[in-house]
Amino acid sequence: MFNLAESLNHSPNKYYLQKIFKGSGGPVNTLAFNGNATLLASGGDDEVVRVWELATGDEYQQLSDLNGRWGQITCLAFVYPEAATLPSEWIFFGLGRGVFLLYRRKRDTKEFVQILNKNIFAAGDSVEAFDYNPESRRLVITSHYGHVSLYNHFGGDLNHVWSKELPDYIPRAVRFHRRGVNTAIIFTLETGKITSLDIETASEVNSKVLSSAIGNVATCPISGSFLIDNMVDGFDLYPPNRTTAAQSFKVEATKKYVKQAVFGEQGSLAICGSDHGMAYVFDINLSGPPQKLSHGKRDEMIQTVEAASANGNHFIATGSSGGKFDVYLWKKSGNSRQRKTRKSKQLDILTAVNVVILFTLCLATSDKWLPLFIRHTESLGYLPPEEIYQHQEIIADLDDQTLG
Repeated sequence: MFNLAESLNHSPNKYYLQKIFKGSGGPVNTLAFNGNATLLASGGDDEVVRVWELATGDEYQQLSDLNGRWGQITCLAFVYPEAATLPSEWIFFGLGRGVFLLYRRKRDTKEFVQILNKNIFAAGDSVEAFDYNPESRRLVITSHYGHVSLYNHFGGDLNHVWSKELPDYIPRAVRFHRRGVNTAIIFTLETGKITSLDIETASEVNSKVLSSAIGNVATCPISGSFLIDNMVDGFDLYPPNRTTAAQSFKVEATKKYVKQAVFGEQGSLAICGSDHGMAYVFDINLSGPPQKLSHGKRDEMIQTVEAASANGNHFIATGSSGGKFDVYLWKKSGNSRQRKTRKSKQLDILTAVNVVILFTLCLATSDKWLPLFIRHTESLGYLPPEEIYQHQEIIADLDDQTLG
């Protein structure tokens, strides 16, 4: 329901809860916005990818295996191949049973249809992470048991290029190097180790160890910096080619679970999950205290978060690994003109409400003030007696219609 007083008090610099997407039947493991922030996809332990429409809050589509053979959804992303003949929108996602799937959106019905279902790893070796390079149309995928595979994506197929093993490590995240270097960067869970592999040969280019453990990784699209879950007391910011953190974002932690963080608003914000029902929105320069987004109870894990910006608006999605497994959508309007227009409309509504209230009060109390008004105007000679009685009858009729 529209709350005028609350809406008028909204700060233009904060995020506010916009919608709650219900229906997930298990912990939410992964979230992704599409390119223009009109759709949000979620996946989790209930073996279903749900695509939500942001404008209406409705479930747009469900992607699932009717035979229940997928296992949990571990990672997903919207993908836009640049070399395609016609622009196309895809959803790529990995499963807990080593399978990788490609869905493409049809141009006529706008629904996502399955194009490929491929066994990448052994059935007991879950897909851990992946990254896609839209320019080269290459896909790199990692598994829980230390396997890394590179594929070329053409049409609806994935053509294998090479595979490599990283024994004794869990490759928690993988990123293509975006700055002209032909490498894939592998982040290994807990150890703090980062390994760069040559895309053409799979040979190790270099490796280094960060000063903190690695639970999860986000990459800034502007600076190339990494935001790392340190698995102890929050998240650390690492500039490219640095092994010591330049900044730390403290988030209370009592459980040693991996938690996601992402960059927001072109790298100006760090948005972090937690193990106690909150998500935290930090200014990247720590210019003030973080905004706390209350998603659930203290025992609820907020392990996955995502952010997007489009058309002057900024969005944050938070997913729960406990409680009701809901997905929350938070919004901040970043367009000053839109904010001024909305504020003006709200003030117009408030003025109209006040006028209606004042008019109603006048009618309700007419028996008190109207006789005095009539005597006064009669004594001044402003109204002849017959017009006075005519006005009395009109107001009495209005009074009966409004209050009766």
